Amino acid sequence: MKFLKKITKVFLLVLALVILLATIYYHYWRSKNTFDTFSLIHESKELLYSPLIWQDGQIGKQSIHKTAVFVKVKINNLADDFYLQIDTGTPKTVFYGKALLPYKKELQQLAYDKQGKPTFVNDVTIKIGNTQLQAKKIEVLPHMGKIAKDNFTVIGSLGFDIVVGRTLVLDFMNDKMAITSRPWNQISSNIQRVDAASVNRFPILIPAQFNKHKIRLFYDSGSSLFPILTSNKHLSKLESKLPITTQCCIQNWDNQLKVYSRKIKNMIQIGSLNMDINTIYSIDNMNIVDYFPDWFLFGITGNKLFDKKLIVIDNKNNLFAIGE
Repeated sequence: MKFLKKITKVFLLVLALVILLATIYYHYWRSKNTFDTFSLIHESKELLYSPLIWQDGQIGKQSIHKTAVFVKVKINNLADDFYLQIDTGTPKTVFYGKALLPYKKELQQLAYDKQGKPTFVNDVTIKIGNTQLQAKKIEVLPHMGKIAKDNFTVIGSLGFDIVVGRTLVLDFMNDKMAITSRPWNQISSNIQRVDAASVNRFPILIPAQFNKHKIRLFYDSGSSLFPILTSNKHLSKLESKLPITTQCCIQNWDNQLKVYSRKIKNMIQIGSLNMDINTIYSIDNMNIVDYFPDWFLFGITGNKLFDKKLIVIDNKNNLFAIGE
């Protein structure tokens, strides 16, 4: 008995140490991936919005409405209009090297590596409507993007760093957005905070009630088409009379990924709002969530759940609010 008690004590001590170290690393990882890129913001006295522009896409041969959302911007001294995808699922804002190629001479702030590939744009000013963001430098991904032929040049992605120290308003009811220094409760009287949401560091984590138990979702505005994207294991456990279907493929940066889906009839509750879900998706590289309890991380949600909703992400005050 004494031996068993000692073994139990050692086991509990080791378990407590593992949990402590995992917690410390978790907070360290979130802090390490939270970038304060934009050191200065100029905004109007009134809260002014910029239009959101949606693009449709497809999974395999299936057409999907609203797969990506963009905002029109001005970059430095360049005369052309550009578009940045709003992507809270990536830690920091980036530019696409191939899309910058026609502007090599005009964009004097563009820096290169020894092989002549663009690496950074220094002293960046991004103007979104009447709001102006400034950064010392923004990374360039030389292999990404393309030279547009339709006057819709996607110059890069706005990452989580646009939220740091300020508030992001995504009004999917009226398809408009704003970046502001105002706190969440000065945005609208028709929104309510979501208790226990965590938005002060990357990534944005939102608690929810789904399938009669508590889950937590990583909000990735770059994954617009997914109400919930989870692991293959979670998808296989869902109650449904319909089988899992497989389609190829979606583009994830440089990768083509197979998508698995299952039709269900269920509700998800975020804050005080209840929303219908009729399809859950999974991909192979989401299987990491199987190592976490559902209340810690069940998967990703994109913009699908928030269609016709208003969401406010107040990083400074660590508050996520939603309304309709």
